[in-house]
Amino acid sequence: MQQELDIASFHIRFYTDSSIANSADQSSQLGYIATLCDKFNRCNILSCRSYNSRRVVRSVMGAEVYAFADGFDVAHMLRFDLESIMNRKLRLCILTDIKSLFDTTVKNSFISEKRLMIEVQAAREAYQQLEILDIGHISGSNNPADGLTKPKTCLALVKLLTTGIMDHHINQWVIRNNKSVFTSPSSLPCR
Repeated sequence: MQQELDIASFHIRFYTDSSIANSADQSSQLGYIATLCDKFNRCNILSCRSYNSRRVVRSVMGAEVYAFADGFDVAHMLRFDLESIMNRKLRLCILTDIKSLFDTTVKNSFISEKRLMIEVQAAREAYQQLEILDIGHISGSNNPADGLTKPKTCLALVKLLTTGIMDHHINQWVIRNNKSVFTSPSSLPCR
Protein backbone atom coordinates (compact mmCIF):
# COMPACT_ATOMS: atom_id res chain seq x y z
CA MET A 1 0.00 0.00 0.00
CA GLN A 2 1.43 3.37 -1.01
CA GLN A 3 1.42 5.96 1.77
CA GLU A 4 1.57 9.73 1.53
CA LEU A 5 4.61 10.63 3.61
CA ASP A 6 5.59 13.70 5.61
CA ILE A 7 8.43 15.12 3.51
CA ALA A 8 10.05 16.97 6.42
CA SER A 9 10.70 13.72 8.31
CA PHE A 10 11.77 11.43 5.43
CA HIS A 11 14.36 8.81 6.35
CA ILE A 12 15.51 5.53 4.86
CA ARG A 13 14.95 2.47 7.00
CA PHE A 14 16.23 -0.89 5.87
CA TYR A 15 15.92 -4.43 7.10
CA THR A 16 18.11 -7.40 6.21
CA ASP A 17 17.79 -11.11 6.87
CA SER A 18 19.19 -14.47 5.83
CA SER A 19 18.46 -18.15 6.09
CA ILE A 20 21.43 -20.52 6.02
CA ALA A 21 21.35 -23.71 3.93
CA ASN A 22 17.58 -23.64 3.45
CA SER A 23 17.55 -24.65 -0.23
CA ALA A 24 17.70 -28.18 -1.65
CA ASP A 25 21.29 -27.51 -2.78
CA GLN A 26 22.18 -26.23 0.73
CA SER A 27 22.68 -22.67 -0.51
CA SER A 28 21.67 -19.77 1.71
CA GLN A 29 18.92 -17.27 1.02
CA LEU A 30 19.61 -13.56 1.57
CA GLY A 31 17.15 -10.70 1.51
CA TYR A 32 16.64 -7.03 2.25
CA ILE A 33 13.88 -4.44 2.21
CA ALA A 34 14.67 -0.73 1.90
CA THR A 35 11.86 1.66 2.81
CA LEU A 36 11.28 5.40 2.79
CA CYS A 37 9.51 6.30 6.04
CA ASP A 38 8.34 9.33 7.98
CA LYS A 39 8.00 10.20 11.68
CA PHE A 40 4.53 8.64 11.77
CA ASN A 41 6.01 5.23 10.78
CA ARG A 42 4.31 5.33 7.39
CA CYS A 43 6.59 3.56 4.93
CA ASN A 44 6.85 2.94 1.20
CA ILE A 45 9.07 0.17 -0.13
CA LEU A 46 11.89 1.53 -2.29
CA SER A 47 13.65 -1.74 -3.03
CA CYS A 48 13.54 -5.37 -1.97
CA ARG A 49 15.36 -8.48 -3.03
CA SER A 50 15.44 -12.17 -2.18
CA TYR A 51 18.28 -14.18 -3.69
CA ASN A 52 20.65 -17.12 -3.22
CA SER A 53 24.06 -16.27 -1.82
CA ARG A 54 26.80 -16.57 -4.40
CA ARG A 55 29.32 -17.21 -1.64
CA VAL A 56 29.72 -20.29 0.50
CA VAL A 57 28.25 -19.50 3.90
CA ARG A 58 29.42 -21.45 6.93
CA SER A 59 27.48 -19.77 9.73
CA VAL A 60 24.34 -17.79 10.49
CA MET A 61 26.54 -14.77 11.22
CA GLY A 62 28.21 -15.14 7.82
CA ALA A 63 24.89 -15.17 5.98
CA GLU A 64 23.64 -12.17 7.99
CA VAL A 65 26.83 -10.21 7.30
CA TYR A 66 26.54 -10.83 3.54
CA ALA A 67 22.87 -9.77 3.52
CA PHE A 68 23.73 -6.71 5.62
CA ALA A 69 26.58 -5.68 3.29
CA ASP A 70 24.44 -6.07 0.15
CA GLY A 71 21.51 -4.26 1.73
CA PHE A 72 23.69 -1.41 2.96
CA ASP A 73 25.10 -0.90 -0.54
CA VAL A 74 21.58 -0.56 -1.95
CA ALA A 75 20.39 1.70 0.89
CA HIS A 76 23.47 3.91 0.53
CA MET A 77 22.87 4.26 -3.22
CA LEU A 78 19.17 5.03 -2.69
CA ARG A 79 20.04 7.63 -0.07
CA PHE A 80 22.57 9.27 -2.39
CA ASP A 81 20.03 9.44 -5.23
CA LEU A 82 17.24 10.79 -3.00
CA GLU A 83 19.55 13.37 -1.43
CA SER A 84 20.51 14.55 -4.92
CA ILE A 85 16.86 14.87 -5.94
CA MET A 86 15.68 16.50 -2.70
CA ASN A 87 18.82 18.59 -2.14
CA ARG A 88 19.01 17.69 1.57
CA LYS A 89 20.43 14.99 3.84
CA LEU A 90 18.44 11.89 4.81
CA ARG A 91 18.93 9.70 7.86
CA LEU A 92 19.77 6.05 7.30
CA CYS A 93 18.41 3.63 9.89
CA ILE A 94 19.47 -0.02 9.82
CA LEU A 95 17.51 -2.71 11.66
CA THR A 96 18.75 -6.27 12.15
CA ASP A 97 17.42 -9.24 14.07
CA ILE A 98 20.88 -10.66 14.81
CA LYS A 99 22.23 -9.32 18.11
CA SER A 100 25.81 -10.36 17.37
CA LEU A 101 25.77 -8.39 14.09
CA PHE A 102 24.42 -5.34 15.95
CA ASP A 103 27.13 -5.67 18.64
CA THR A 104 29.91 -6.23 16.12
CA THR A 105 28.93 -3.12 14.16
CA VAL A 106 28.64 -0.68 17.08
CA LYS A 107 31.39 -2.09 19.32
CA ASN A 108 34.94 -3.11 18.65
CA SER A 109 34.21 -6.79 19.18
CA PHE A 110 35.71 -9.42 16.93
CA ILE A 111 34.21 -12.32 15.03
CA SER A 112 35.71 -15.77 14.73
CA GLU A 113 35.42 -16.07 10.93
CA LYS A 114 38.31 -14.25 9.32
CA ARG A 115 36.60 -14.29 5.90
CA LEU A 116 33.89 -11.96 7.21
CA MET A 117 36.23 -9.32 8.61
CA ILE A 118 36.25 -7.16 5.46
CA GLU A 119 32.45 -6.85 5.38
CA VAL A 120 32.29 -6.27 9.14
CA GLN A 121 35.01 -3.61 8.94
CA ALA A 122 33.15 -1.88 6.09
CA ALA A 123 29.99 -1.77 8.25
CA ARG A 124 31.99 -0.40 11.19
CA GLU A 125 33.57 2.30 9.04
CA ALA A 126 30.17 3.35 7.69
CA TYR A 127 28.94 3.56 11.27
CA GLN A 128 32.00 5.48 12.50
CA GLN A 129 31.89 7.91 9.56
CA LEU A 130 28.20 8.63 10.30
CA GLU A 131 26.98 7.13 7.02
CA ILE A 132 24.81 4.98 9.30
CA LEU A 133 23.33 7.21 12.00
CA ASP A 134 20.84 4.88 13.64
CA ILE A 135 21.19 1.15 14.06
CA GLY A 136 18.80 -1.09 15.94
CA HIS A 137 18.31 -4.67 17.03
CA ILE A 138 14.77 -6.00 16.54
CA SER A 139 13.21 -9.38 17.14
CA GLY A 140 12.86 -11.72 14.17
CA SER A 141 9.07 -11.45 14.28
CA ASN A 142 9.36 -7.69 13.63
CA ASN A 143 11.68 -8.04 10.63
CA PRO A 144 9.78 -7.82 7.32
CA ALA A 145 12.86 -9.12 5.45
CA ASP A 146 12.27 -12.44 7.24
CA GLY A 147 9.46 -13.05 4.75
CA LEU A 148 11.95 -12.90 1.88
CA THR A 149 14.21 -15.64 3.22
CA LYS A 150 11.93 -18.19 4.85
CA PRO A 151 8.91 -20.11 3.50
CA LYS A 152 6.64 -19.22 6.44
CA THR A 153 4.23 -16.27 6.59
CA CYS A 154 5.88 -13.14 7.98
CA LEU A 155 3.32 -10.95 9.75
CA ALA A 156 5.66 -7.91 9.71
CA LEU A 157 5.90 -8.11 5.91
CA VAL A 158 2.13 -8.63 5.59
CA LYS A 159 1.54 -5.55 7.76
CA LEU A 160 3.99 -3.45 5.72
CA LEU A 161 2.38 -4.50 2.44
CA THR A 162 -1.23 -4.10 3.55
CA THR A 163 -1.07 -1.00 5.77
CA GLY A 164 2.21 0.70 4.89
CA ILE A 165 2.93 1.09 8.62
CA MET A 166 6.03 -0.21 10.46
CA ASP A 167 5.63 0.61 14.16
CA HIS A 168 7.42 -2.13 16.03
CA HIS A 169 9.51 -2.37 19.18
CA ILE A 170 13.30 -1.97 19.11
CA ASN A 171 15.12 -4.23 21.58
CA GLN A 172 18.26 -2.09 21.58
CA TRP A 173 19.40 0.79 19.44
CA VAL A 174 22.04 3.43 19.00
CA ILE A 175 20.75 6.73 17.71
CA ARG A 176 23.13 9.60 17.15
CA ASN A 177 22.18 13.25 16.98
CA ASN A 178 25.19 15.48 16.45
CA LYS A 179 27.66 14.13 19.04
CA SER A 180 25.19 12.50 21.43
CA VAL A 181 24.84 8.74 21.55
CA PHE A 182 21.87 7.06 23.22
CA THR A 183 21.35 3.35 23.78
CA SER A 184 18.07 2.09 25.15
CA PRO A 185 15.13 -0.13 24.30
CA SER A 186 12.29 1.95 22.91
CA SER A 187 10.10 2.44 19.92
CA LEU A 188 11.60 3.22 16.53
CA PRO A 189 14.60 5.57 16.70
CA CYS A 190 14.19 7.02 13.22
CA ARG A 191 11.65 9.80 13.57
